[in-house]
Amino acid sequence: MIDAACFRSSTPVRAFALLLFVFSLMSPHTALPQQSVPERASMIVEACAQLHIQPRPTDSTFSVDVFHNLVDLLDPERVFFTRQDIDSLHLHSYAIAAEISSGNDFFLKLIAPIYENRLKQAESYLKSIRQTPFDFAQPDSIVFDSLFYTFTDSLGLQKKWRQSLKLDALLSYTGNEDSTSVQTSQEEELRNAHSDAVERFDCFISSILHQKKFDEYLGNQYLKAIAASFDPHTNYFSQEDLDYFESSLSSESLSFGFDINRNSKGELEVMNLVPGGPAWSSNLIQEGDIIISIQSSHFKIDNTSCLQFAEIAELIYTDKYLEANFIFKKKNGQEFSIKLEKDKVSVEQNMIRTYLLEGEKKMGYIYLPSFYANMDGMDVITEGCAMDIAQAIVDFKDKGVDALVLDIRNNGGGSMLEAVRLAGCFIHLGVVGISQSKEFGLQAMKDPIRGSLFEAPVVVLVNRYSASASEFFAAAMQDYDRAVIMGDTTFGKSSSQVVVPLLKTYDDRTLSRNNLNSAKNGYLKITTGRFFRVTGDSFQNSGIVPDICLPDLISLSDKGEKQLPCSLANTSVDDGFVFIPYTAPNIHLLNSQSMKRVENDSAFVLIHKEIERQLSQYERFVVPLQLDAFQKYYIEWDKKQFDFETVSGNTLNLYEIKDLRAKQSLSKDVLEEEFLKHLRTDSYIRESYQVLLDLIQIEP
Repeated sequence: MIDAACFRSSTPVRAFALLLFVFSLMSPHTALPQQSVPERASMIVEACAQLHIQPRPTDSTFSVDVFHNLVDLLDPERVFFTRQDIDSLHLHSYAIAAEISSGNDFFLKLIAPIYENRLKQAESYLKSIRQTPFDFAQPDSIVFDSLFYTFTDSLGLQKKWRQSLKLDALLSYTGNEDSTSVQTSQEEELRNAHSDAVERFDCFISSILHQKKFDEYLGNQYLKAIAASFDPHTNYFSQEDLDYFESSLSSESLSFGFDINRNSKGELEVMNLVPGGPAWSSNLIQEGDIIISIQSSHFKIDNTSCLQFAEIAELIYTDKYLEANFIFKKKNGQEFSIKLEKDKVSVEQNMIRTYLLEGEKKMGYIYLPSFYANMDGMDVITEGCAMDIAQAIVDFKDKGVDALVLDIRNNGGGSMLEAVRLAGCFIHLGVVGISQSKEFGLQAMKDPIRGSLFEAPVVVLVNRYSASASEFFAAAMQDYDRAVIMGDTTFGKSSSQVVVPLLKTYDDRTLSRNNLNSAKNGYLKITTGRFFRVTGDSFQNSGIVPDICLPDLISLSDKGEKQLPCSLANTSVDDGFVFIPYTAPNIHLLNSQSMKRVENDSAFVLIHKEIERQLSQYERFVVPLQLDAFQKYYIEWDKKQFDFETVSGNTLNLYEIKDLRAKQSLSKDVLEEEFLKHLRTDSYIRESYQVLLDLIQIEP
């Protein structure tokens, strides 16, 4: 799924407005002929040579990257191709760049029959597994290690399919034990779980082989692989991708407030929860949850794996169905049901959350889920998160707060201009960062409004999922010594992208919003800019390293820019801009005092132990596939989750939480109460409060 927050250029407002205008005029069915796959492949390479901020040589190394990207797109779980297939294809992969240059599609013709045959072979595996019920009484286990995620031979593939489906069935059965209202026998429940697991994969394979044009599907994956070989944020979009995104992007239509993606198992996976939307407000639905079934007064879908694109778009993104009952499955297999009603979800709405933390000192707390902005008809940002936070700061000052916690954890970015403006709320004067593009070269980024709104101490909370504009803001606050950055190292993305029609050549005319004839060939989201700290250093790949690091289970995730294939190198600007930082806080002393508390904090102790436990099993862990053994394993795993929630709830009475917008101590809104419950038990916010107490005490 495409993230609108990624569509930023050195002139972000103009670029995003262009994107919206293009989408608004596009017809879903163009009558103009489309270029062939080899022709479009050549156009992608030429477009990147002209527009990409750091175009790479299209040599044998590039060719191999295209090959690996293509294989990852076609077989991310390593369940289709054999090791022999990959070895054979790899021998021919070095010439892909030369083939693209000459308009040849030799490699595409080479991989097509192999992939098609492997899909058909997988269908035969599924047919055999469907006809032979799993024996859940016999001792069995699945081993997750480096070998599991590599290619194997045909016998190894059959074993992987059988064990993976058996685990999927056990997760479904165990996670759903308490959620069914119909009394059925254990044998029948296991049989249904077995059948559902097979059906999900079967639908996914069938959609590629039989319900889609196979050649078109493979060609699009090939073009995506070529684009992604320039960097992980440069992508090719087919017409179907654009139709899908156009539906999800619209702020005028009703929405459940989440995007979805078909994962490698054929399941519908929740992605990109929209802050303020129905799903986000439920506080139950999370990214990575799987949609098991959807039901309304007009339809009932028990197997979402077989849904086609048009059906998904109609259900999720149109106004035809206004409410539905969903059954979601968590990563641990636990299922839950929820009724959602569509609502208008727009970036224009106020999405920050503001609270007073009243204890030994009165402090403000602001949660910012994204750097949102609102543009008027002249493509000018009139309102956005910076203005909303500025108003909140005024309200906090009226309440006499002594310090502020600004929480940008899980904030994936958004408008870079809003990040600059927000930094200007805390920094009196000066350049807060540097942008670089082919069109404008190096440019200083600074808030044009002199003066700052807030002079008191600030903590900025970040984690691994704080990215792009979030990192730019955190870097500015850190470089100016204007805030103490706390949490985990951030994602590490310091580039910007624009979306352009795929053309053979580009100039001012072809990039203008009036030339849309090329929509027939798809579009290219291409990296055209980079951002740097005011010092000239980059946070590309490295992320923002907090002043005070706190243990976080997310740190075990491999999600980060440097883990992405073909990520851009970390480069710096030779000379940064002159700037005058504030008086630096005594980070060493703050760190020392924080470390003592964290070492004795029951929640952080548990988090640290869980990190150690997971690291000890990082390279290899075994999951039993015998029913009784698996249920014991599941209960033990679930117990650890319950223990974490219980310990997190044992908070010190450091402060009372009050909604800044409400006259009462606490809001009576149910959804607000859920957020407040989280706020009360959040160890990271609690430690931020105590660090600010230390900072207030030691500052002269």
